[in-house]
Amino acid sequence: MTSIGRESGLNTPSLIGAGGAGGPVVEWELLSRTALLNTTGGPVATAPIDTTGADLLIICRFCIGIATVGPGPAQWNDSAGNTWQPAVSSTNFGELAINYIAAPVTSVAHTFNVAENNSALAVLAWKGAAASPFDTSTAFVVRNGSLQPGFSNVVPSANNMLFVNAIATQAAWTDLAFSSGFALQDLAVAAGAFGIGVGTLVQGAATPINPTMTSTPVDTATINALAGFFGG
Repeated sequence: MTSIGRESGLNTPSLIGAGGAGGPVVEWELLSRTALLNTTGGPVATAPIDTTGADLLIICRFCIGIATVGPGPAQWNDSAGNTWQPAVSSTNFGELAINYIAAPVTSVAHTFNVAENNSALAVLAWKGAAASPFDTSTAFVVRNGSLQPGFSNVVPSANNMLFVNAIATQAAWTDLAFSSGFALQDLAVAAGAFGIGVGTLVQGAATPINPTMTSTPVDTATINALAGFFGG
């Protein structure tokens, strides 16, 4: 499995518009994260992370194969017993979904269950979210895309928003890059099999974005999902 980002600590989220005209001080903080790819059956728990102080948990999850799309709560859950809310999802050669937990129950040793065989999950624990964080107008999906041109004309509804960009693959990626200021947070890929990559962007002043992604090697069959969240 390739895991990029986790070993080197937290990546600083990209900041676009911070401090510019009309842009508030960016108050988002990425507290912790974890990722796991399950190739052995399941559910399997991630390594524990400290989510203390987080007011928004974002869970990007992928399960390959139509026969295993949408495993239930017995497979996708966390050790604190939170209810995962849906933000956006899409199916093609499997299901890619972004879930979130607002005002979560947190833990100093928080784990997350990765569903059955051929599943991947990436979790981001954030501080700085609004009480009702999800912006439904920013839910986008692209199926069977080459990651170019990606999404078009994503217009933030407010200043100080957090964007999460998740991509699922059936290829053996060794790297994943984003445009529009997105920073790679996690890349969990099994060699020659499948995996998930996640990038994030924090904006100050609201600015339309058109993110594109580039994988190594080039991939022409992916599922891509994007969701935006309001800052507090």
